[in-house]
Amino acid sequence: MDLFYCQFYDKFCCKLDQDDALLGSYPIDDSCRIHVIDHSGACLGEYEDISKVEKYEISQEAYEQRQDAIRSFLKRNKLG
Repeated sequence: MDLFYCQFYDKFCCKLDQDDALLGSYPIDDSCRIHVIDHSGACLGEYEDISKVEKYEISQEAYEQRQDAIRSFLKRNKLG
């Protein structure tokens, strides 16, 4: 990943290439931006399709037995 500091009107100022440096050690000011170039190879939108995410599922009976679930909280407080 490459980080670049650009001043007002996208004028290149410097490359933020010291991994151990804090952001405050660079001359960053208002009306500036940090431009990031990602070289990791990740695809754009790779993490937006939630159908590819494995879901945690629990049976209704097991959920009813849980004391830390919202349903048991509502029953204890006679809210639902």
